[in-house]
Amino acid sequence: MKRIGSFAILCSWFLGFLFLSGGCASHKRYGETVLDTPELYVSNGYKLIKTSRYEDAEREFSKALKHDPRNSQAFSGLALAKGYRGEREAALTAMKKSASLASGSDEEYKVQVGWIRLYSVLREEGWIKEAEKAYTWACSIARHHPEAYYYMGIAYKHECRIGEARSAFLRVLGINGSLVPEASNELLILKRMESAKPLSDFGRRLVVKERITRAEVAALFFHELRVKEVLKKEVPGAARAAASDIAAHPLRGEIKEIIALRIKGLTVYGDGTFEPNHVVTRAAFAVMLADVISRAVKDPALAARHAESGSPFSDVKNDAPYLGAVLVCTAWGGEMEAGNELFNPMGVLAGYDAVLLLQKIRGKLER
Repeated sequence: MKRIGSFAILCSWFLGFLFLSGGCASHKRYGETVLDTPELYVSNGYKLIKTSRYEDAEREFSKALKHDPRNSQAFSGLALAKGYRGEREAALTAMKKSASLASGSDEEYKVQVGWIRLYSVLREEGWIKEAEKAYTWACSIARHHPEAYYYMGIAYKHECRIGEARSAFLRVLGINGSLVPEASNELLILKRMESAKPLSDFGRRLVVKERITRAEVAALFFHELRVKEVLKKEVPGAARAAASDIAAHPLRGEIKEIIALRIKGLTVYGDGTFEPNHVVTRAAFAVMLADVISRAVKDPALAARHAESGSPFSDVKNDAPYLGAVLVCTAWGGEMEAGNELFNPMGVLAGYDAVLLLQKIRGKLER
């Protein structure tokens, strides 16, 4: 009897353990289900767009549509991701689908904001008028929401319509809801854009860009810094081989002129390419510009001497190879607007920062 009783107790313990294990497993599956929603995927997608991870964003929106094939906001986000990736037709198709699925004033408002954003990405002929139509429609639906004002401000900034952009961003601050930090930052950018006074049509077009390429930096040096004049007293060096990847580039003329000047960081790579479409970082630009300055003032040790003082920036180490160049540029042209004791060396170079810095340095070199 004792053995039967012991066996019964053991069985009850075992069954209890199975019950508890099953309960835990069930609870875990429930947690995964709660997180696996189209709303979460849509939210993740828009966050990824903010960080320029467009392929990953597209994947998130596609996941949302697997759960809810009629999710208007997922199609709107998908349109943006495809627009940024240069897939024009697919972007427009997705945006039209978003519009057809919108139900209720809130979704209709978001669709119009989506159109503003997509027009600003594609920027085809007449795009700003189309964006304004969507903006007017959005404001007629929800005048006290900030998104339409913010993204219309971005659209006006792309067109260098600074006064209208400023008014739109100020409306965001007045509403005092979401996007306030972003609008405040855009107002600072507008101030820098106003301060930049490009000499050339090319500079005026570039001042609105948030990131610029090696080809565009070469053209800026040619048109805005007038680097051939700056370095005209130098003895010409040996002829340089032409880059193998610039023959069809619209700025190939300027690139060839700059290659011939042998500016550090702006020459042909070892494999014979120039990589004209490669985006330039702030540190790389500092290296290029510091080389021009040191050669113009005939002081080859200029950057090394500046580096001896150490780094004032928490994100630039004392042994960073570009420290001297960064300090030359900040000494000659002022801060490049990273702020808070940061230089953001690996951050992309904005057109307005490049033009403004070249303007200041050009003024000093001409004295």
